[in-house]
Amino acid sequence: MEEYKLSLYNPQLLDAVTDFWLRNDYFKGIDPIALRKHLLWKYDDSLTHLWIVQKQGHIIGSCGTIRTDLLSSGQLICKGPWGMDSLVEKSLSNEERRCVFLKVFRGALLEGVRRKQPEIVLCFPNEVVRGTYLRTGWRDIPIFFKFTKSIISEEYKVRDHRTGDLEFLLIKEFESGWDALWSKFSELFSLVVSREHSYLNWRYFKNLEKRYFVFLVRDYKGIKGYVVLREEGSDDKKIGHIVDFLLEDQSNEAAFINKVIMFLALRGCKFVDVHVSHKRFQEAFLSLGFKKEKVDLFIFTRFSGLLKLHIENTKDWFITSGDGDVEMES
Repeated sequence: MEEYKLSLYNPQLLDAVTDFWLRNDYFKGIDPIALRKHLLWKYDDSLTHLWIVQKQGHIIGSCGTIRTDLLSSGQLICKGPWGMDSLVEKSLSNEERRCVFLKVFRGALLEGVRRKQPEIVLCFPNEVVRGTYLRTGWRDIPIFFKFTKSIISEEYKVRDHRTGDLEFLLIKEFESGWDALWSKFSELFSLVVSREHSYLNWRYFKNLEKRYFVFLVRDYKGIKGYVVLREEGSDDKKIGHIVDFLLEDQSNEAAFINKVIMFLALRGCKFVDVHVSHKRFQEAFLSLGFKKEKVDLFIFTRFSGLLKLHIENTKDWFITSGDGDVEMES
């Protein structure tokens, strides 16, 4: 392995990484300018790392992480990095591809292990690397699902869908005061990724490639949570994505979902979808006629006691497509 060089990405490697991803069709149909913008946004050193492998000065592998925290019942339990952008040069032999992947994998995803920091690493694996992840000790946690529903805008214009007293307040950023509310909301979940204001602003307001509708959700008592929406396509194929959300009130899921559907329907969306792990919300989407489809969620840790402590209550894990790279790459 002496011929391989493992290092962290820096902005001087922007053109080389762009060429590597384009050469290997990582984002199909994307042009170089758009891909450069994507990399400039995604790899912010304070929040993300990208490890790369070079051979004779050419990049032949990459693997990144979102560097975030995991909380349980409001308490920080460990680092919770998300693996993403796992890619190996397609022209290599299968044996060499495995070697390169493992080298990048160890560099990127075991960063905390080397520092002896307790951590649980999570990812949404693509089909190319799915088998390799399983062979290297990852565990498939079958709790993450995509829910889809066909909606008719005229129906939602005239029908009386109960939304209670909920209001949606469109915002341009999360202010620092959000963090106190987040601290309270995080107590509801047995496992959840940190959603502090700086992280949410990076995900949804600094990403110039996509337009998001970000709303605070409130009633007469105050802020109850937030929701992030995105539209895709046009005409009869227009889809409304519920990218991320958080809701405090445990009795108001149906009203919240109906309010979201009404907004998307009035904007001409014909379908709505959402990814979520939490059992209570899964049941709410199913009760409103959404169809359910499993999506891979893998975890990895060298701290077996840490995992055992939290694996027994997966029904209260809260994960959406706004975590990890499902939304980043769609």
